[in-house]
Amino acid sequence: MQSQTLDALARRVERLERECRLWRRAGGFACLLAAALIVGGASTRSTSEVELERLIIRNKQDGLGTITLSAVDGRPSLSFASEGREKISLTIPKDGSPMLSFIEAGKDRLMLGLSRNGAPVLNFYDENQRRRISLGIFPNVGPLISLLDEKNKVISKSP
Repeated sequence: MQSQTLDALARRVERLERECRLWRRAGGFACLLAAALIVGGASTRSTSEVELERLIIRNKQDGLGTITLSAVDGRPSLSFASEGREKISLTIPKDGSPMLSFIEAGKDRLMLGLSRNGAPVLNFYDENQRRRISLGIFPNVGPLISLLDEKNKVISKSP
């Protein structure tokens, strides 16, 4: 009778050893999988960086107030709109000269920027979007104030 008990005990120990080997293998595989996930997750791009061509931030209540950040066609711009109309625009056109425009009723009214040769310029526009006053500091001329008529002809210049 003792031999039957010893045989049963030996079979039971053998089965437990097989299960233990199986659990060790499964645990090792799980550890390798976890390590791979951690390394793979660490090598992805940082979440603090987002790439896109255009970002629009809207007023949650009525959507009429917006901020638009854009880089379409390689020309960066930032604009602010209120009541569905653009009011302020900061752009860098293809020629590379930055411009800040203040807009009313869809028309530029005031523009501050750099000319193509890098001279600072401030232009005032009338309600028909015609330049009427221009101020600038130009390399060959120096500071210059120009008053213009409706046909864009200079009517007064100083100095």
